Amino acid sequence: MNSFNSSVLIMGLILIAVVAWQTYVIYGLKSNLESKERNSDVNYLDLLNEEPARISAEKGLNLFKEIQTIQREFDNTFRRLGTNFADEPYFKLAFNNFFYAPSLDVVSKDDRYVIKTDLPGVKRSDIRITADNNVLNIKAEVNTFNDENSSKYIRKERYMSKFQRAVSLAEDADFTKMEHSYENGVLTISVPKKK
Repeated sequence: MNSFNSSVLIMGLILIAVVAWQTYVIYGLKSNLESKERNSDVNYLDLLNEEPARISAEKGLNLFKEIQTIQREFDNTFRRLGTNFADEPYFKLAFNNFFYAPSLDVVSKDDRYVIKTDLPGVKRSDIRITADNNVLNIKAEVNTFNDENSSKYIRKERYMSKFQRAVSLAEDADFTKMEHSYENGVLTISVPKKK
């Protein structure tokens, strides 16, 4: 549980840092906009109520270019943030634990739909497949406990993760005849089409 608390603390600190940085960037952009307003006879805030074509023609402004500049600044900011955190092993662990979603392939064949998803490390008994209103739900839980029989262990590791995926299929999907198999960490679900 101590590792979980550390992960939550790290995620919280990262979230606070991102919000603080975003606030700083937005404040800087606002200051920059106010500075441009003071040095120009154009009131940018009044431009929000005018039509874009008329603004460009009458004022000689290119709002699209301004928006692109702001977007580039945000992209650069988050790219810099990403390089600081992306290689941290604790960040990767926390990110994967909280945001893991298995990859999913859905193929429509002549007579059926075939859905495949990777569920490595999941026991067959921990997979739940349900269907409701033409939506196929796949839920799984991973519990890994690496424990020695000795009470003098030096290291004891635990890992737990839950995830869910939902797939909406067409009206012709016949979930009453659905079949599934699970081999080598890959879940394959076959849903026949109604005739």
